[in-house]
Amino acid sequence: MIKTVKIIFLAVGTFLLILFLLWNIAIPEEVLLNIITENSKTPYNHITFEELNKGYFFDITSKKANIFYGSLKEPLLIVEDVNVYLNLFSLLSLIPTVHFAAKTGEATLKGFYEITGNNAYEILVNNFQIAGHKGLNQINIEGKGLVNIEIKGQSKRGDYKITVNQMQIKPILRAGVMVPFDKFDNIRGIGGFQNGVLYVKSLTFNGKGIQALAKGSVSKNKLDMTIEIIATKDVSGYQFLDIALNKYKKSEGFYVVPLGS
Repeated sequence: MIKTVKIIFLAVGTFLLILFLLWNIAIPEEVLLNIITENSKTPYNHITFEELNKGYFFDITSKKANIFYGSLKEPLLIVEDVNVYLNLFSLLSLIPTVHFAAKTGEATLKGFYEITGNNAYEILVNNFQIAGHKGLNQINIEGKGLVNIEIKGQSKRGDYKITVNQMQIKPILRAGVMVPFDKFDNIRGIGGFQNGVLYVKSLTFNGKGIQALAKGSVSKNKLDMTIEIIATKDVSGYQFLDIALNKYKKSEGFYVVPLGS
């Protein structure tokens, strides 16, 4: 029994030593940067890294990562102090797991990704402040708000939860419809995504004298959403809102707005 344990520890130690030598000798930083950049690309976004450095013990740091979305010329989001490392204990379960952490402003980002098996992953974004991130202006999001996001999934599918508090966002024009985000104080949403399609199961907007519920899906070339709005005369600018949404009015204070492309 003792001999068997020694053999196992010797095998594990030898394996880790080989990995250590490969990591520090056989994989230059330029090659590693190219691998990470290529594997971070999707049909919708790509990431560039600045001052990427390889540590001795299966870790990578980067001063800054620029996240681009679609055809945007400027980064949608910039994160700093990126740290990625391999959990060595995960090798024992034969499911190598990479953990990562970063920050942007006062917000923290962290999570993990399983390299093999079901490719399970988790991404947590805490205390993200909309104000100050000029990249969001490219998709017409301007104002203030405190955002928290939780994403969990496997391979190319997953689920998400999102909350936005202390919200003060300017109205947004979408598919020819002016959505009155300035009337809402907070957002609560759940949904999922699979094969490049984002599904919105329930996205609720709450404000004084007004509530809205959005459902539908979003893909690269198609927006298929419906927003139901219930407003009372307590909401600021009710008459203007009623006029602006009159073509979508179903009854007094109730509107159904289709968003499509």
